[in-house]
Amino acid sequence: MINSEGVKIIIGPISSANALAMIPVTEAAGVLLLSPSASSPEITGKGKLFFRTSVLSKPQGRKAARYIFKTLKSNRVSIFYLNDETGRGYTEFFEEEFVKLGGTIAVKDSYEKTAEDFSAQIPKFKDAGAEVIYVPAVPRTLGLIIKQAHELGYDPIFITNYGSEGQDVITLAGDLANDRVFLTSVRISPDFIKNYRTRYRKEPEIFAPIAYDALSILAKVIADKNSTDPAVLETALRSLQGYTGASGKIAFDKNGDPVRGISFRKVANGAFQEL
Repeated sequence: MINSEGVKIIIGPISSANALAMIPVTEAAGVLLLSPSASSPEITGKGKLFFRTSVLSKPQGRKAARYIFKTLKSNRVSIFYLNDETGRGYTEFFEEEFVKLGGTIAVKDSYEKTAEDFSAQIPKFKDAGAEVIYVPAVPRTLGLIIKQAHELGYDPIFITNYGSEGQDVITLAGDLANDRVFLTSVRISPDFIKNYRTRYRKEPEIFAPIAYDALSILAKVIADKNSTDPAVLETALRSLQGYTGASGKIAFDKNGDPVRGISFRKVANGAFQEL
């Protein structure tokens, strides 16, 4: 895109691992990169022209820990995390905050991104007996874990990250997910949900409003500055204040990281709902 098409602005990528790989290339070429969903703390400060509208792993991990300890009144939890930059980031900050609050980690284990059979690991969590398990995941993986845990006689409360919010959880776990899956997320505009339903005839998954905001923010600063020059847009993005999009209020700090609120959602009646 950069060499053959002369592209100067890219929205993406989805994953933190891909963002870490792309940033050196886009920085060297003077290209603005805006990721809707990369959340790893390893990315912070890696690029002058890199921004993200995502919800970062650090505040999500800490908020999840406080929710379990203070709202669910549980001081013992297990952790089953995705073994990549994103999963490790969530786990690091969750564990740090939970232990600081006075909590105990019963069992901690990881799984690989391509894993689909968790029958060898789930018994460890069952034997440890924690009633809450923190599972940074993607929708398909979370759905499989819930289903297989139930088949092995283990039905804890699952606390997860916003990247797990997708239809695969509902499809694979069915009623098992109701009132037992809670996740850090954002407040999605009712108008966005209504318009999305009208156009696509389905519910918006979490990346839809966040990616929509990435495009909308770029459209705004391009129009405001009457320019597509990455250097001009970089300055405009850093000074952006009071922008309210489909996923709430968004601003950027000196590293291009998003400054935004975090809410909690849960699965109820076969759908993701705000608490």
